Amino acid sequence: MRLKTILILFFLSFLAEELAAQVYRGCRSGGVIYTTPPAFLYGWTGGISETCPPGATSSTQHVQFIRNAPTPNSCPVGLLSLGGSGILVDYGIVYCPLDSLSTFTLFLFAVIGLYKIRGPLLKV
Repeated sequence: MRLKTILILFFLSFLAEELAAQVYRGCRSGGVIYTTPPAFLYGWTGGISETCPPGATSSTQHVQFIRNAPTPNSCPVGLLSLGGSGILVDYGIVYCPLDSLSTFTLFLFAVIGLYKIRGPLLKV
């Protein structure tokens, strides 16, 4: 019983760490979230796309919109605000999934599973 309690607490500690994602503030404009706050003559800069670019790997990061900022304000984008304006949002940084390999992986596991289940029956 004691080991079971320790394992449950250990699992829950990892789960809590995964759920406590980092949330950042940025400026969202046209499918891009700008991550570097304004300074001197510049508005928000350092734009990162909200979607994975074509050919992205699992180490490629992109931003994920979470919610509008509690007090949604307009924010300037680019040098002298020539990039237009956006809205303040909260975002998180996530990695691109391996969607291109999921079909292959599913097929591989299906073949291995079929062989393990039916393999002994195929031998005559």
